[in-house]
Amino acid sequence: MFELLRSPSLMMPNITGSMVCLLSPSDSKLPCFHFASGTPNPSKSVFKPFIFTATVNFPMHTVSPDFGPEDPVRTNPRFQKQVDRRHSLYKHHENFRKSQGSEGELMKTIFGMEKEVLTGVKEVLGGCEIVESDLTGFFNDCVETEIKFYL
Repeated sequence: MFELLRSPSLMMPNITGSMVCLLSPSDSKLPCFHFASGTPNPSKSVFKPFIFTATVNFPMHTVSPDFGPEDPVRTNPRFQKQVDRRHSLYKHHENFRKSQGSEGELMKTIFGMEKEVLTGVKEVLGGCEIVESDLTGFFNDCVETEIKFYL
């Protein structure tokens, strides 16, 4: 499913993340799954499933830092200084890639985790019982697991 984004012919510099969506028909009770990498270079990133629920909660590892009233977007004149907006998942992924590369055993393990998650998604789409509380934490659990690999 992610092969197209991971194709060497599509590699684009300066991207900050990628997304693939599996949309269910509007008359279906099945959820739509939105797979987000949250990190650059989809060929070396893990796609994690996100499902919109009534209690959406984003893990702090995927939220860019808040610079408060001193944020260049809030000051006049605007954007006179630059700040580091990378969230911690992005930073950990970047540091890991610099130290380990993309061909190491750890990267294979992470892509194995991605395959396991896809198996779970296929079960849900195949008619497995859906518990909304499980769907709410799916993305968060995947992000936390990925962070643990990088530490």
